[in-house]
Amino acid sequence: MYISELILTNFRGFKNPTKLLFTEGTNVIIGHNNAGKTTVIKGLELLFDSEKNKRLCVHDFNKSLSIEEIKARPPKITITAKLVESENEEDYSNDLVTVAAWLTKIEKPYEALITYEFFLPEKELEDYKKLIGTVDSKDTNDYWYEIEYNFLQKYSYKIYVGNPEYKNVIETDTLKKFDFQFLTAIRDVERDLFTGRNSLLKEVIDFFIDYEIKTNDKLEDHEKRKQINDRKKAFSNDAGELISALQTRMAAGKKHMLKYAEETGAAFENLQPSFEGKILDSELYSALKLIVENETGIKLPANQNGLGYNNLIFISLLLARMQKNASGDYLGTNSKVFSMLAIEEPEAHLHPNMQYKFLKFLNENKENEVRQIFITSHSPNITAAVHLDDIIVLYKDCSEVKVAYPGI
Repeated sequence: MYISELILTNFRGFKNPTKLLFTEGTNVIIGHNNAGKTTVIKGLELLFDSEKNKRLCVHDFNKSLSIEEIKARPPKITITAKLVESENEEDYSNDLVTVAAWLTKIEKPYEALITYEFFLPEKELEDYKKLIGTVDSKDTNDYWYEIEYNFLQKYSYKIYVGNPEYKNVIETDTLKKFDFQFLTAIRDVERDLFTGRNSLLKEVIDFFIDYEIKTNDKLEDHEKRKQINDRKKAFSNDAGELISALQTRMAAGKKHMLKYAEETGAAFENLQPSFEGKILDSELYSALKLIVENETGIKLPANQNGLGYNNLIFISLLLARMQKNASGDYLGTNSKVFSMLAIEEPEAHLHPNMQYKFLKFLNENKENEVRQIFITSHSPNITAAVHLDDIIVLYKDCSEVKVAYPGI
C-alpha cells in the first residue's frame, strides 16, 4: 500500500482542487520559494499524524477567495489522500486490514480514501451570512477579520474515511497505525542527542538493548523473555552492591543528616526516616551520553559536532525509532503498520556530497527503513540522487499553484 494521490483545496496557496501524484517509495518535491512545498507536507501531516493538532488558523485558508465567494459560503479547507494497493502486496495484508473501512474500490488493486475537512458547522451558517452581509467593504481583509474574530472559534474539523459524502468518521485507533515523522528545515536536534533522558534516545536504547536476544530466531519467545529477565536480575544484583557501598559511605553521616527528624516530629510514633533504593537498567539510560570518537581515540560530546553531522545522527535515531514502532514483537497490537518520513530541505544542514549520499541511502533502503518518503528541496544534489519519476515540480501560474512531473 502507498499514498498515490493528495488533493488540496483552499489550503494556503492551493485554491482550486490540486492533485499531486506520488510514487511508491521516495518523492522529491521541488519548486521556488512559496510554491507550496511545505504545504504539501503539512497536508499529509494533518491526515496521518495522530499527535498533530488538527485545528487551523485563519492564515491557513487560501486568501485569494473573492468577496463574492466569501459571502456565498464560509471558507472550507479540504485535504484528501488516496491509498492504493502495492504491486506485490500479499492478499489480506496488514495494510488492507488497516484501511478496510476506508475502501472505495475492493477489486485489485484496492483503493482507499481519507479526507480532512475544516469547516463551519451548518447551524452557524445563518449567523455567518447575516454578519458577513453587513460588511460594506471592497477590501477582502475586512471579511477575513470578521471570520477570524467571530467564527473561527466555531469551526470544526473532521477526518472521514471512504467516500467523504457518507461522512464516516475515522476511528482514532486506526490513525495510530500510521507513523508520520516530519523534520522541518529549522530544527534544534542537539537537545535530542545529549543524554538518555531524552525520549527519542531512551526509546531507541530501550528497543535495541539485548537486541541479539530479541532477534535470535533460534529462541522461542519464552526463552527470549527468560534470558532478558535473567540479565535484568543480574544487573539489579550488581547494582545492589553499588547501593550497599553508597549506604556504607553514608552510615556515619546519616544520623547527622537526619538529626532534626525527631525534633520536627518526623519521627512520630517511632517512625524513623532512612535511605533505600535500587537501580533498574532503564533508569541508567540518563547516564549514557551520545559521543563521537575519531580514529585516534579522542571522544567528543555530540554538542561539539557540526549541525549537519548532528542532523544525520538524529535522522539515524529517528529511523531506528520507526523500526521500533513497526515491531509487532515489541509493541504487539500497538505497532505501526505504515511509516512515512517527511524531510524539509535537508540541504539546509548538509554538505552537497552528504546530500547525495543521504538520499541514495534512503532510496536504497526505503523498503526496510520506511514505507514512503517525502522530501522538499531546492538542491540539484538531492534531485540527482533519485529517479526522474520521483520528482514533483510545483510552480505558480497567475498566482495559482500548478504541478508538473518531469518523468511524465
